[in-house]
Amino acid sequence: MAKLTAMAAVPIFYYDVRLVIEWVIFLVTAVLELVAFVHCLFQRKDAFAVVGSIPKWGWLLILGGSLFVTVVIGASTVGILSFLALTATAFYLLDVRIGLRDVSGGSGRWR
Repeated sequence: MAKLTAMAAVPIFYYDVRLVIEWVIFLVTAVLELVAFVHCLFQRKDAFAVVGSIPKWGWLLILGGSLFVTVVIGASTVGILSFLALTATAFYLLDVRIGLRDVSGGSGRWR
C-alpha cells in the first residue's frame, strides 16, 4: 500500500518541477531580450552600418518582436517561436553588441 502512495505522488512532483523550470527559462529569456532591446535602443544609429547589414531599426524590430513573442504571446519555452526569439537575441548579444563596442572604442556604460 505504501508503494502505491509513493507512485501516486510522482506525477504531482513532476509537474511542480516542470513548472519551476519553465518559469526560470521564461524569466531568463525575458530578461536577456529586454537587456538586448534596451542596449540596442541606446546605441548610435551610424554604428550599425559598420557592424553589419541590418540597420538599427531592423534590430529594434527583431528584438522587440522577440520580446513580444516571449512576454505577450507567452509562447511555450520549447516552441519554435521561442527558439527563434532566443536565437536572435543571442546573436545580437554575442556578435552585434561586441561589434558595436569595438566601433565605439569600448567606451560608454553599455559595454
